[in-house]
Amino acid sequence: MPSLRRTQRVTEPPPIETIECEDCGEDCSPNDLDDGVCETCIDENYYDCYSCGERMFNESDELYYVGDCTYCSDCYHDRYVYCEGCDEDVDRDEAYYNESRGVWECDNCYDESYDNCVENFEDNLSLPRNTTTSKNFDKLNIHRHVGIEAECMYPNETDSMSYPVGWQSVSDGSIHADDGYYGTELVSTPANGNALDKTIDYLTNWSNEYGGAVNRSCGLHIHFNSLDLSARQVAHIAIVYTKIEDTIFSMMPPSRRGSNWCRPLGLGLVDLQSVKYEQDLVDLYYRRASPSTEKYNDNRYYGLNIHSRYYHGSLEFRHHSGTLNGTKIRNWIRICNAIIEKGVRLADNLDGLITYINTMSNEDRLSYLFSTDLIEYINKRIAKFDN
Repeated sequence: MPSLRRTQRVTEPPPIETIECEDCGEDCSPNDLDDGVCETCIDENYYDCYSCGERMFNESDELYYVGDCTYCSDCYHDRYVYCEGCDEDVDRDEAYYNESRGVWECDNCYDESYDNCVENFEDNLSLPRNTTTSKNFDKLNIHRHVGIEAECMYPNETDSMSYPVGWQSVSDGSIHADDGYYGTELVSTPANGNALDKTIDYLTNWSNEYGGAVNRSCGLHIHFNSLDLSARQVAHIAIVYTKIEDTIFSMMPPSRRGSNWCRPLGLGLVDLQSVKYEQDLVDLYYRRASPSTEKYNDNRYYGLNIHSRYYHGSLEFRHHSGTLNGTKIRNWIRICNAIIEKGVRLADNLDGLITYINTMSNEDRLSYLFSTDLIEYINKRIAKFDN
């Protein structure tokens, strides 16, 4: 009987399912596709938003690059703004909106620009056409005459132009101007009250109009008339200053802290308290040498320059870095003026002087000397330069 053989039925394997990639058109396994796009196309043509994960085509106008991260439009604008001044993306929490220019700016660029229109000067003064002033504008109310020396730079093409009203240019070999600029020291006519405000506005608006700038070689020096002050009062001003000298230097950039042009005063508190007459002050400040009426005597290069009393009839504060920003100039004048006024008061208040020297903490001294907004300004600068 013949054997029976079972015939095995051969079945064809099921066809492999493929789907066409929406980008390159290649047939791909469904497992290799993500939202219809193959892995190769994703790697070559797309980015994921660092914040929300949304996938974006790499040539999309809605794609933003910040450092090594990419963002969709919504996430970028929630977190960042673009600073036109330095061409950088800036965290929104650290940026300011410049109303006069209609742009966002980083802290540094904003501090060097001006955002509020100056309206209705009392005498309808004629200012350059870009009449703006700095943020937190605050009228000065200072009775003592103040002179300002602003070391700065201007584009070479402005060299032959007239300087702002109330200011004159003098040469200063310590300024190392950037390429395309010339360095100058602009010196103001001494003024007080509203006239001082106008003097500052003339400088800041003119500088904004004609491209004024500063660099690390520039400084800002403020002179206060001292002809009405006794030697004893000047000594007490030095006492008030000495107790917060470290704080003053801490709010300055590092380039000013170690400068040979702006040294710590270095006068002893006991010696300063013993000053009664002008000769006492002369002997102490010049270390038993004779005072000099020469401008460039080495004794002028202290943060608080008492030598200027015998040359200009003023006390000079030399700490500040160069700036053409109205807010910084005004705040620095207010800080220096508070030191002078409190020093004059303590010259006739022994109990108050002893408390100031021996009992108060540094925080208490700042509260005694300065208004709340100035303390906030000082602390902000300290934090900025500590970082």
